[in-house]
Amino acid sequence: REDIIKLIKEICGCSIKCKEIPMELVFVIDSSESVGRENFEIIKDFVTALVDRVTVGRNATRIGLVLYSLEVQLEFGLNKYPTRQDVKRAIRKMQYMGEGTYTGTAIRKATQEGFSGARAGVRKVAIVLTDGQTDKREAVKLDLVVGEAHAANIEVYAIGILNTSDPTQAEFVRKLNLIASDPDGEHMYLIDDFNTLS
Repeated sequence: REDIIKLIKEICGCSIKCKEIPMELVFVIDSSESVGRENFEIIKDFVTALVDRVTVGRNATRIGLVLYSLEVQLEFGLNKYPTRQDVKRAIRKMQYMGEGTYTGTAIRKATQEGFSGARAGVRKVAIVLTDGQTDKREAVKLDLVVGEAHAANIEVYAIGILNTSDPTQAEFVRKLNLIASDPDGEHMYLIDDFNTLS
């Protein structure tokens, strides 16, 4: 829980002045089978709460969102919704997908399309929220797309929901380390339960 509060402060800044600094913010949200329909609703509430922490507007923070499973879709780009209410409405309408986990493809989609039309000189932040290993069938190499994101000056935060009984957990954490911008301590957050987000 403290980690999530730290994350919110890290991204949104705690001071009013910091809140006013413009930002291009793109969420990359895992909607795979392992997340589950109920937890997907918790994720939507969490993202909505984060949106409440920033000043949304054409000259303030603009928000985009990539939703992914096996299919990867740009739900909305930075230019689509000019107000906080519009963004929150769009988040609430998102449909659960419930298939595989193409995280690499989703990060590439965010880099190439999510941040399309980003303002020059404005901080670019991506928040990747996932609960598991990338799909073995995915052709896209994670290290390659992460390199593309970092080369595009996108600051990437990774939130991983751990399943401690999963034998592939160490590999999952290694992937999250790869996704998160350096220093990892400020950009990677591990939680062991979706309810921590609520």
